[in-house]
Amino acid sequence: MAAITSACDASMAKSSGRRRCCAVYWWTSKIADIRRSCLRARRLAQRVRGRPNEGVSQRSYASARRLLQAAIKTSKRLCWSKLCDEVNEDIWDVWDKPYETVMSRLRGSRANTPSSTTLVRRIVAALFPRVPDEPALPPPLQAGAIVPAITLEELRRACGRIKDHTAPGPDGVPNSAIKIAIATHPDIFLQVYKACLRTGVFPAC
Repeated sequence: MAAITSACDASMAKSSGRRRCCAVYWWTSKIADIRRSCLRARRLAQRVRGRPNEGVSQRSYASARRLLQAAIKTSKRLCWSKLCDEVNEDIWDVWDKPYETVMSRLRGSRANTPSSTTLVRRIVAALFPRVPDEPALPPPLQAGAIVPAITLEELRRACGRIKDHTAPGPDGVPNSAIKIAIATHPDIFLQVYKACLRTGVFPAC
């Protein structure tokens, strides 16, 4: 856990309190005024909750909220048209405001890149440990341990939980064919599963 924490500290920037975000491209002073009025109406509607004039305050808040939503929608449409016109007028201007506007929606928060080679190697070794190429041996059974046999009822319940319309596994055999095979020859599948439990070896496919 300490290695993962160290890797996160090295690769991700820590938050330094609440930062003031830049205004979005469609924000205007008119929208700011309408938003203040909407927040004022919301606070008033919350304070008079349960009182006789609650309905009037709720309707006033709903009207202010619709006005704010309409103003934002109109501003977004106008500003987007303006950005498209700027690109059409000057193709090289696409790397200025339009590019910044689009990329601000696509990219996430910037992360610090580790500069120490030793630290990078430690991070990679901690997050991606080396795995031997040899297949892992099954754990040895304890002396006197009894492996419970799989019953026909357990096999049927497991078969009933298989979904018909899911994608087949690496072997390419569809689930519907497996269910039919189990229903037709349950004794063969019971022998295979019992052998897997007894030896501790389970095929990859």
